[in-house]
This record gives sequence, structure tokens and C-alpha cells, in this order.
Amino acid sequence: MVTSTVLWGVGDAGAQNVERLQRQADQKKGLIHASKEHDERGLDYKRMALAGLFGFAFVGPIGHFWYLYLDKLAIRYVPAGWKFIATKVSADCLGFAPLHLVGYLTYMGLAEGESWPVVKENVKKDFLPGLAVDLSVWPVIQSANFAFTPQRHHLMVVNLFSLLDSTFLSWFMHQGEADWKRKVNEFVFGPYRHPGPTTPDD
Repeated sequence: MVTSTVLWGVGDAGAQNVERLQRQADQKKGLIHASKEHDERGLDYKRMALAGLFGFAFVGPIGHFWYLYLDKLAIRYVPAGWKFIATKVSADCLGFAPLHLVGYLTYMGLAEGESWPVVKENVKKDFLPGLAVDLSVWPVIQSANFAFTPQRHHLMVVNLFSLLDSTFLSWFMHQGEADWKRKVNEFVFGPYRHPGPTTPDD
């Protein structure tokens, strides 16, 4: 759990630096106005601590038991070999990954002071784009992990790659109405249409 705490806190620090570099690039392009407050502000240690707490309270304990019992559950249905590995990867990507993403978005939203209705709306908006990125990366990582790493070290490998994952999720959550998020949602659900003005019944 200590490893998960440190990695998720450091991951958020990485995300904050990415956001700062992105903001500076946008300022040079004239897309946004320069902000002395943003330029002089250092790392948000409260945000780092909140991210680290998520690693401590969720990723560490739940991930430990998940990978401990994943082998036992999978072996009941398929024999050892590539089918065994594929079953574990599928269970991890379709079971643990969505739960992990929803947990992170919900926890960080509430921890940063958002109201429950706002958190629910943000989770609904961000879930599919976040999951799409996760599913483009983690199946490859977990296939190699499950194939070549002893079961007792599965979480350690996940934690190492979680440094990048935590950086991405923290950056991703604080992107607001990013254009690429909208495109992913429109691809799945179709273009969003704002409701027209309502008129009272005669």
C-alpha cells in the first residue's frame, strides 16, 4: 500500500507538470492569456496527497486481493495456457479497469469539493474516453505481466506502470471539456444536442 501511495502521489505531481507545460505552450500560441498566478504557483500538494490517498485506500488493498484471487477464479473455468492468460486479461480489463476508473473519478471529484450531482455528470462524461485509453494500453501490459511474471509480483508490475497511469488519469480528470473527450462520446452516443427552449402550454 505504501508503494501505491507514493506512486499515485508522484503521478499527480507529473500530471501537474504536464498541465503547466501545456498551459505555457497555449500561452505562447495565444490560445489563453498569461496568468502570473498560475506561472508562480508550485505543486498543489493537497491534490498530490488526495491522489496518494486513493493509491493507499483503493489501489493498494483492492488490487492486492484482486490479483491474489484472479488466478484462482480463472483456473476454475479454463486450463493453463494462452486461454488462461486471455481470460485473466479480459477479466482485468472488463472488471477491474472500469471499477478503478469510476472509483478514481468519483473519489477525486468529491475530495476536491465537487457536489454529488456534478461528480455524477463528470463521471458520465469522462468514463468512456478514460476507459478507451485504458483499453488501448493495459491489455498489452497485462498480457506480458500474466504470461511472464509470477502471480505474487503481478501487483508490483501494475504499480510500476501505474506511475504513468496515475499521471494520465490525474491530467485527464483536470482537462474539463477537452475536444477529444467530446469526440469519443459523440462516436459512441452520437452528437450531443442541446435541448431547445421550452414553451408553456396554452
